[in-house]
Amino acid sequence: MGVLFNERVLKVDDPCGAISVHGFCGWLGAVCVGIFADGTYGAGWNGVGATTYLGTAGQGVTGLLHGDVSQFFLQLGGATLTAVYAFGFTFLVFKIVNKIVPLRVSKEAELEGLDVPEFGLPAYPEDALAH
Repeated sequence: MGVLFNERVLKVDDPCGAISVHGFCGWLGAVCVGIFADGTYGAGWNGVGATTYLGTAGQGVTGLLHGDVSQFFLQLGGATLTAVYAFGFTFLVFKIVNKIVPLRVSKEAELEGLDVPEFGLPAYPEDALAH
């Protein structure tokens, strides 16, 4: 769904699906901790549950479904900040690199396929049409 959203709605060129896989799925995974964490893990980490957490000694991090709204908001904020930072910094780096060495090939080479122009030989010669 993320790939289709990028292509059809945002009109973002993401041929490898990196934004969908690492961006959308990474964000969702981090936020899911804030939703589904059940207190099994995280006891003693960053002071959580070292003595008591949500009235229970030794309990780990809990999420929205297990009574901790604050953990959900922390995960939501942290995941969103990380995504904004990663996108912004990557965008800046690629803009700078593109000014020095263009990152795109010509439209003709893209339509023809990049196997021959970039690598000097066809990637799938067995699929070539016989004349």
